[in-house]
Amino acid sequence: MQATLAGLTLLADPDQGADLVRQAGASPAQVADLLDNSVTAAATPGVATLIVDMLLGVGGRGFYSQFGTTQSASSRLLAEAAGTTVTDTVFDPACGIGGTLLALARAHDVAIVGADIAPTAVDVAKLQARLLGVTADFRCRDSLAHAASSSRRQYRTVVVEAPLNQQADTGHCQNLARSFDENIMVPARAHEAFLLCTLRHLTSDGYGYVLTSFSPGVSHQSAELRRLLLRRRQVEAIIQLPEKFLAYSHVNTLLWVLRGSPTAATAVIDASNIPKSKLHVADWLTTLRAGQPLRVPHAVLTPATLLSDHDVLLPRVVMQTLRMMKPDSVITTPQAAEHELTIPAAKVHTTIGRLISEGGLTYSDHKPLTGEYLAVLNDRHAIYPPDVFGQAKYLRIVDPYRFNPQFLAMCINNSRELRRHDFRQATVPLCGLAEQRRIIRSVHSMTRRLLGAGE
Repeated sequence: MQATLAGLTLLADPDQGADLVRQAGASPAQVADLLDNSVTAAATPGVATLIVDMLLGVGGRGFYSQFGTTQSASSRLLAEAAGTTVTDTVFDPACGIGGTLLALARAHDVAIVGADIAPTAVDVAKLQARLLGVTADFRCRDSLAHAASSSRRQYRTVVVEAPLNQQADTGHCQNLARSFDENIMVPARAHEAFLLCTLRHLTSDGYGYVLTSFSPGVSHQSAELRRLLLRRRQVEAIIQLPEKFLAYSHVNTLLWVLRGSPTAATAVIDASNIPKSKLHVADWLTTLRAGQPLRVPHAVLTPATLLSDHDVLLPRVVMQTLRMMKPDSVITTPQAAEHELTIPAAKVHTTIGRLISEGGLTYSDHKPLTGEYLAVLNDRHAIYPPDVFGQAKYLRIVDPYRFNPQFLAMCINNSRELRRHDFRQATVPLCGLAEQRRIIRSVHSMTRRLLGAGE
């Protein structure tokens, strides 16, 4: 970062840049050579971007590339998404060296305002803006502390890529939660905190674009935050990005699209299997807002449905749950549906915990190599088919002739009393495989009727 700052300062202010280089231990001859070269470089378009990209990389915010450049995948994605609604001023509360804001300013000729807690990063952002001829307001500030105050400004567009693996001040997080008149616990992590920070800075007609890890969408510690966002109906879309989207990290990522006022529906888009070169986020958002069909795996649900039926706000998981509700065969008449809904009560029941203790099921952190199994998230939510990310645990059926895995998943997920408890308490009716399959079809048909899918 110091090398980047010195290089940019040489272009913007040769005397000040020379002082920085001398402080770094350069000889008088090296300083003279750098000053000569800086005069030529300053007249070359894009030289500031070149210096930043070469010294800081193009990955985004992380251990090897701490501050996203204009060419990083994350900055390009955020700028593309925000470009669908940007009108006047854009704010980034964790701007780093200004990569996303500068990309938006150059593409849409809008005013940009950025804040970051790292002084050197802000200095680089200011120098980049000056060399690129962009009018910008970059300042060094703790945005999480400022967002809870009454003196904060609001904007129609907010973008932010929260730093990975960064803890946030617990007091700031709770102050942010209280600013929404909510007595909830928010994890002291940057990704969760910047979702609330973004909402605080949005005008009523504003849009926020926040890049986070999976943590806010799946972590048990973030459950209250998810419920807050859904109760307020301020999530327009959640997009699950491809694995290894960030070049510098294996952390999986989500793009949250937030609204300044309540929205009637929330779109979940599973782009986890889409190549990076085909991530047309701007087209997807524009298409969804126009009410047109989307050609990527997605679902549009009411916040109330997500709140009641989905503990985890991860698009792939939500899509798997919806697919699990799809019947094996379409029930075409109301009479047939009524027949399917007639489920005799099983005379004998057990629990998932008892089946594990008796050896009928095994529960492990490791994905089974053979046999039928489900994935379990946060010891609460069952997923079948179990093609989920590495944070899941696995429930394997020892005797495949005893239980249908989809049936067990339904028993776990339909136990509403388990929202705050362990999945092991879920009740399992003891019946044959044929009856289990009929129960699955019955639940499917009931779900279709409730949602109006068969009309």
